[in-house]
Amino acid sequence: MFNIRTLQDRIEDSVSRERMVASLSGVFGVLVTVLAAVGLYGVLAYSVSRRMREIGIRMALGARAGLVLWMIVRETGLLVGAGSVAGILMAVAAGRALSRSFAGVSGADPVLIIGAAGVMFLVAGVAVCVPAMRGCRVDPLTALRHQ
Repeated sequence: MFNIRTLQDRIEDSVSRERMVASLSGVFGVLVTVLAAVGLYGVLAYSVSRRMREIGIRMALGARAGLVLWMIVRETGLLVGAGSVAGILMAVAAGRALSRSFAGVSGADPVLIIGAAGVMFLVAGVAVCVPAMRGCRVDPLTALRHQ
């Protein structure tokens, strides 16, 4: 007899490939989330910098910093909301396609989909902090002279 091992060792060897794929999927998921946050931050920072003159005029006419903050956060919410709706629709379609190919994969797990959308809104909330604060602290005179 050769290669004598316990049943537990044999089971671990048989699922090692699936564990590796699951670990890689988790790493790629985190990487995609970080890339989405960086991309969203870039878009929002660019949007705020392009609207600096408008924000300066609003502040000069008496708009409070809270209203400017709300304007930027609302824009972010609309952006992330539209992206989340498109992502949810694509996830449901991909889930249904995968459920035909793999046993045990449901077409649309509402807890998972709502959780993913919630994480994306949380990431968007973190990504909008710096551009929104920069937009709230705009000095009207500096913003009007800027361009």
